[in-house]
Amino acid sequence: MSEGGMGEAPCLRLAMVSTTDALCGIASYTRALAPQLQAWMEVEVFGLDQDLLLQRHPRLAALGDRHIEAIAARLAGFDVVNIQLEFGTLGLTPPRILRRLRWLMEAAPALSLTLHRVPEPGGWGTIGGGRPREVFDRFIAAVHEARLARGLHGLMRQAERRGPFAIIVHGAREARLLRDLHGYGTVEHHPLAFLTAAQAQAVRAAASRTEFAQIASLPANAVLVGVFGFLSPYKGIETAIEAMRLLPETHHLLLFGNVHAQRYRPHQAIDPYLQRIVQACGGPMARRVHFMGSPGDEDFARAMAICDVVAMPYLEVGQTSSGAVAMALELGCRVVASRTRNFLQLDRAMPGLIEFFDIGNAVELAQRLLTPIERRDGSFLPFTVNTNVALYRRVHRALAQARATELKVDEHR
Repeated sequence: MSEGGMGEAPCLRLAMVSTTDALCGIASYTRALAPQLQAWMEVEVFGLDQDLLLQRHPRLAALGDRHIEAIAARLAGFDVVNIQLEFGTLGLTPPRILRRLRWLMEAAPALSLTLHRVPEPGGWGTIGGGRPREVFDRFIAAVHEARLARGLHGLMRQAERRGPFAIIVHGAREARLLRDLHGYGTVEHHPLAFLTAAQAQAVRAAASRTEFAQIASLPANAVLVGVFGFLSPYKGIETAIEAMRLLPETHHLLLFGNVHAQRYRPHQAIDPYLQRIVQACGGPMARRVHFMGSPGDEDFARAMAICDVVAMPYLEVGQTSSGAVAMALELGCRVVASRTRNFLQLDRAMPGLIEFFDIGNAVELAQRLLTPIERRDGSFLPFTVNTNVALYRRVHRALAQARATELKVDEHR
């Protein structure tokens, strides 16, 4: 650790490795977290170049390898390294992802892994049923999940043996599994956090429907229901559209997001899931479903603030965190979500803030949306930016001190 000012503790130097892609939720989290930590430590973010890392051609993939090696070569100069890990930001195949992750982990003098998703093998029972292509895709996904889970645990056990190591997850369930079932020593958990209370208040005060041209002409009594994030099958958007058909015409569905670039294939006229959404919008629904595009960080928060309801009609896919629901709660938005394990776990951590409906039940969703409820201000949340920063400070200070102790022991051998 470098020397601080007079009377101050030494200043910890933290390297954060994360995607910085403009439209990625993990990148948004990193862009929020890094400045919040700057008051307590020196933080440098090493961006993962998605244009290089998500290439299939071997020669282009080799450039992605060199990109990771260049980052790894600089990590020894820091006290602690934090990797904001989502597997899909490191590559397209398990061997490539795990190889690159190993290079980064081995280069860290002391290491924390923030796991935005904890892979869980064992999804073989969900493979059968449906069209042959769908069955094949689910089989490949299950194989990939098993390989990632096995490889990640191997790398984390090596990291524990090698030096100071900690794991940060977003839910108590994942923390308990990693600590009690898998036996890792230092496991912490905290829901995602983006906005301070002051920032949330400023967003709410400034947000206006007139900022968004697609809905500026809607009448003042229009009820806006927002769905946020990439347009992916697990988002359950068809359920939200079906619920719209059961609601008065004053209700409008706003889709803030686009298809992820990696889903497109050469010469593909339209993404298959997007086509399903467009077809579901046929007839009068075309006037009540609005494709709003993908807003940046600040516009994303303001978009949530103008919505009367933030809907989360997700399917169960083993997701263990959601930046969208975290920010919606910080803003005091009314949140109506499906009963996925992720959202139910968040409800246990912050009770009473989410209204639930059964996955795929458009009737129940519509009934929830018709039930009036008072909007909250989000200032009373038990988990906040401040508690998240305190956790990151405590974890990384302990890792740096453990590393310093190791170095002293080595000096006296």
